[in-house]
Amino acid sequence: MSQYTIKPNLLDQIEPLVSEIRVFKKIDSTNDEARRAIKSGISGINLIVADAQTAGRGRRGKTWISPAGGLYMSFIFPFQNDLTQPQALSLVAAISVKRSLEEWSVAPIKLKWPNDLLVEGKKLSGILLELERSGGNTHVIFGIGVNYLLTVEQKLKIDREVTDLNEQAENIPSRERVITKICIDLLNNVREFSERGFGSFKPAWNESDHYLGSRVVINDGKSEKSGISLGVNERAELIIESDSGQEFISGGEISVGLREIAGIISRDT
Repeated sequence: MSQYTIKPNLLDQIEPLVSEIRVFKKIDSTNDEARRAIKSGISGINLIVADAQTAGRGRRGKTWISPAGGLYMSFIFPFQNDLTQPQALSLVAAISVKRSLEEWSVAPIKLKWPNDLLVEGKKLSGILLELERSGGNTHVIFGIGVNYLLTVEQKLKIDREVTDLNEQAENIPSRERVITKICIDLLNNVREFSERGFGSFKPAWNESDHYLGSRVVINDGKSEKSGISLGVNERAELIIESDSGQEFISGGEISVGLREIAGIISRDT
């Protein structure tokens, strides 16, 4: 791991909000570094940022290709009380990053349950939420990856269609401005969630849900369920209308439904 000096304008704006900021040129994984920091006994809210990751992870153990040209960060947020609805924090984080990036994106940013940000179906950003207990606290690690300025070659190495902020912004902001905006929006929204729960975030999610009204397939690694997506409820569960009626899904990932596959085929022919 190689560490470089953080830029003063980043420190000046974020330093009052967190206990410590660490910035790396390259690291195995900012979430893994967050876990190491928690085990070492750190306290308070911490921010870890990297230009590149050599062992980035996505949900369910998937590899997150993390070349230089992206923004990779992990926030450590300690909760002293029992954490209710921890899965909802993935959606809160996605809403926060969306609001941040919308300051520069000229195209609408949509949300893919539970933790991805899309522009015209292409992935712009993703969230990995992990929990770590230490010293009587539950530490929530918000792992956030943003495609900031990727080369064509880097995009082609990723196993799905992606876009980056450079492609979506009229004038790409500095990395420091993006990190600062995400930090402020996320911390404000996590505090709101702690006080009020997910209910106040439900409208914001459903207004930007990429798959709302579409047929989706939900895979939780053990089984699949399919139905029409009706958005999320106050518990951040995905509601689908299946052949058996309404079902509430608390975990898993959305994969492309038959209707969207048909649309892709028709556009390609």
